[in-house]
Order: sequence, then structure tokens, then C-alpha cells
Amino acid sequence: MAGVAAARDLTDAGIKVLLLEARDRPGGRLHSVKTKAGSVDLGAMWIHEAGPGNALYDVVTKQLAINISQPHNYQSASLFNPDGSPGAAMNYATALCVYVYTLVTQQLAINMSRPHNYQSASLLNPDGTPGAAMNYATALRVYVYDLVTKQLAINISQPHNYQSASLLNPDGTPGAAMNYALVYASFSRNVLRNITQLRAAANASSSSSSSSSSSSSSGSPPSATAARSAVPAATGRRLLSTPTAAAAAGVVQDTPLYILTQPWIEGTAWRPGQQPFARTLVHQNFQTLLNANVTQLSTLRYGDAKTVPAVDVLLQPGFDSVVNKLLPGLKVRYNSTVASISQDAQGVAVTLASGETLRAPYALVTLPLGVLKKGTVKFQPPLPAEKQAVIASMGMGVLDKVVLVFPPDQIFWSKTTDFLVFARNDSSGRWSNWLNYYKMWRMPVLVALNPADTALRLEAMSDAEVIADAMAALRLMYANSSSSAAGGSNSTKAGGLPEPVQAYVTRWAADPYARGAYSYYAVGNPKNITGACGCGAHRVRHPSVRLFVHDLLLLLLLQWATPKTSRTPSRSPLGRRLFAGEAASPKPATVLLPLLLPLVLLLLTLLLLTLLLLLLLQMR
Repeated sequence: MAGVAAARDLTDAGIKVLLLEARDRPGGRLHSVKTKAGSVDLGAMWIHEAGPGNALYDVVTKQLAINISQPHNYQSASLFNPDGSPGAAMNYATALCVYVYTLVTQQLAINMSRPHNYQSASLLNPDGTPGAAMNYATALRVYVYDLVTKQLAINISQPHNYQSASLLNPDGTPGAAMNYALVYASFSRNVLRNITQLRAAANASSSSSSSSSSSSSSGSPPSATAARSAVPAATGRRLLSTPTAAAAAGVVQDTPLYILTQPWIEGTAWRPGQQPFARTLVHQNFQTLLNANVTQLSTLRYGDAKTVPAVDVLLQPGFDSVVNKLLPGLKVRYNSTVASISQDAQGVAVTLASGETLRAPYALVTLPLGVLKKGTVKFQPPLPAEKQAVIASMGMGVLDKVVLVFPPDQIFWSKTTDFLVFARNDSSGRWSNWLNYYKMWRMPVLVALNPADTALRLEAMSDAEVIADAMAALRLMYANSSSSAAGGSNSTKAGGLPEPVQAYVTRWAADPYARGAYSYYAVGNPKNITGACGCGAHRVRHPSVRLFVHDLLLLLLLQWATPKTSRTPSRSPLGRRLFAGEAASPKPATVLLPLLLPLVLLLLTLLLLTLLLLLLLQMR
């Protein structure tokens, strides 16, 4: 994605670019398959935090006119207890209210007044005489509804049925009734709140930044033992009274999220059937979201990448439709695996695995972080020690998918919920998270998401074994389902569920051109680590450069500041090898697209740079 987008911007700016793709297709980890039901993404799939102002969202919806889905409703899920059986209905509306209340009063520590009584009012008629009693609550709802639908003209969906959820135990049998709202509230109060306090305490500590930097430069995050001593164990209670008190106690050392989550899971006095859903909350909010184990994820960096709930949308033709719309007019060579990149006074030389060598004044490297970690591409001279330390210490995770396409007349799952959530008795999250494509696009497709160690274990299995394992989980979840409960007629077959008519299994960790899904903040990573990923290979005068849209202006300046006869300056502000990609973004794990430069802005940029160049020449 980064390579294609950069090539598009550079080509539009009049710079000759050759785009090298190791695969026989463009887009890298942006890859979708055309199933019998429609397009399904095998790699990146969401525009996270979608809305006006998000560069990718604006490009997709305005310039490329690609159809997107409605935002996911992260409160909409069919829930199954660890035994796989339908459980009691849960009240998601209550869970959401508890979450917001906890966020405001505890995590943000905002004082609130006593609740207003909207039935308490002295009513007067227009002429000043006492008026008849009225229902102010009804009036308020009518006012808000009219404001949204009429004055603001915002399109709204059908009302959600917050009582609509299928709950199953891990083994498939009906489980005991449980109050999921209490589990969610406990998660917010005892885990998310502690993360917020630790982050605030770290920011308040004057020496916290140097501690994080030394941890990241060594490439060795603190051990679990050291982390446990830094953050006292708890049994589902607050770890810190206030951020100020924590800061006064000394430097707040970064720790794996596991140090917060495990005591909460094991030490809280759960009601029967609640602990599996506690594990599932941890798995969904941390491991699946950030594609790494809670033993690897940084506590102090949580929230710097992405969190849920958020406004996340899918692209109907698949995410690679963005790449395909950027390709026309670009010079691309496929099946061209890069073996080494060398630099000298004349520029850069890129040697392919075939032995062919290509030369150019500059090279923009958009290799995934996993490939850089593997060291399959050699750099000469070697990358600076600082950049090598960043590559070694920043996390590269795995998130694999299993796509199952079923007969369109045999949909056995709920048609109205965004997700299927299968609670487990362990922390693996194996087959815990399923995305319901029928809710999004009316497609008879389920997509399972498996991250981190679980994904690696599944990658060691054959496709047939993985698909059979996925179907076994679904059969456990829907063993006792009826056609009406599952959401439609003809949803089941005698002897069990229908077999998928198509299936796809991803292995991003084993992919030699990916070596993972996307990056994450590992324990000890400072927040500015992505800036080091995105800078050039030599002197760093602009450590804030992260997205390629900034590098483009620097490259243009370098081009015009160099005599036309040579175009090969012996030294440049950022070197001749520049780096870009999602790991170089201030929000890793998020697909970002550089803004395509409109013609007017390009002309203005050229004019300003030309004036700057003339000014520099006069000063000489």
C-alpha cells in the first residue's frame, strides 16, 4: 500500500518511478479474493476511525468513490458460552451505559452532578398561567430525533435490538444465565482504568521517557519478573489510587498488559460462567485488536495505536480496490524480489534475487517490518545502529483469517449481529471472533480472526485441518440451534451444519514477503519509535517525518536543489534510502494513505519550492 501510494504521488509530481513488487500482484498485505458471494479481504480490511479528515477515508469516499459499509457496531454480537450452547440473553444497552459511566467517572475522573429529574419542572402556558403536566422525557427524545433526522439530515439505521444475542457455553451446551454487563464494567474499572492511570503516571514522571528509550534501544523488554515488581499484583482491584501518587513513587516502568489482565481474570470473584467472558474481553480488546499476546503488548503504549469501540468500515470491493485505482499509469515490475540495496556517491543500487541490478538516485523502502526483522534484504552500508535497534525492538504481530463461504440459502447464524463471539476457558481465543459478512453485505460468509500464538499454531496445520477445526467450533456453537433461532429457514441440514462451498486460509507469518500482519508497540517502546522507522538511512534532521507525504516534499526539494547535469548530490538531509509503511506511522496497525496531491496544491508547492531555491541560490 505504502509503495503504490508513494509511486502514485511521485509519478503525479513528474518524477520517474519504477515500482518493484515481489509478488505477481500489487498491494502486499492488501489482498482480497473474489468468492462466489463477493469480495472478501484476506489482509487489511478496515478503515479505522473512519470519517472526514481521515486521509484514507477521504480518498476512498471522495476521490476513488469506493462503496463502504456501515460502521461496525461493537455492541452487536451473538454470544456463546465456552461449552458452545446458547446462553441467556444479555443486555448490551446496560453494558454500554455502564462502560460510558465508568469511563467518565473513573478513567477520566470527571465530577458529575446528581442526575437531573426531567419530570421535575414548573410548567407555564404562553399566557403565564399554570400549564398542564407533560412528559419531558418524551419531549427530549422527540427533540433529539428531529434534530438528527431533520435539521442535520443524518441518515439513521433501524433501531437496534439490544436483547438480540445468542449466548453459548464453550462446549456448546446451554450455559447458566450471566450478567455480561457486570463483566464489562469490571473490565473497564479494573483493567482499562489502571492502564489510564499508569500512562498518566508515566507522563508525570520526569524520567519515564529516558527509561523507555533505554529499554527500546537495548532491544530487550523488561522481564515478566521485573514487570511484576514494577506493578503490584491485584485481585481485580485498583492498582493505583491516583496517577500523582504513582508518579511520586518513582519511575513507572512499562509492563506487558498481561501483568494487569491476569490478576483480574484469576483473582476476581467471578460468578459461574463469567470468567470465560472475562478472558474473551481481554482477547478481543487487546490480542485480536493489536495482533499480539498480552505478554508482548506494551501497557504504556496502549491507546497510541488503536482501540475499540471505534468507527470502522469495510470496503465492498475489497481493500485492494484502492491499490487497483492507484495503479493506472505507474511503471510496475512484478515477481521482482529485492535481495539487497546498496548506496554510494552515485545513488542507490537495487539487486534482485535474479541477479539483475537497477540503479537510481533514490530508493523508497516500504518493506514490512517483519521482512526487515528477518534480514532477508541486505543493506550496504548497513543501516545505522539506531534504526537497527528500532527494527529489532518494535513488535510485528500476526492476524490470520479463515474465510468460509456457505450456500446462500443455508445461513445458520444470526443475520442481525455484526460478530459471533465464542467464549473460551483459556486465553488462546481460538475461534473466538467471527465477522458476520451477511450483516455487512448480505453475503453468506463468516470470517474467523485468530491472532498471535493461536495464529502461529494454526499456520502449522494444513488448510484442510484448519477448516475442519473451524467447522468443529461452529458445530459446537450451533449444535442445538434451530432455523428460527439461527436467523432463517433452511439454515441447517440433517446431521449438522452445511459444509462451506469455498474456504480460504491465510498464513501471513509464513509469507516470505510479509512475515506478519502489522506492527504493534512492544514493551519498552517509546511513542516516538515510529518516527525512527520512517526517517532516512543516514543523518536525521527531521525526526518527525513519518508519512510519505512529507518525504515527497523533501525529495522534490532535493531534485531541484541538485544541478541537472548530475542529480546525484554527495549528501542529502535524509540519505538516499528512505523508509515508509504502516510501521512508520504514528498509529501503527492502521492503514494510512498519503494524501494524493491535487493539481492546484501541487502547483502551489512547486511555486513555493522554486522561490525557496532561488532564495538559497541568492544567499550563496
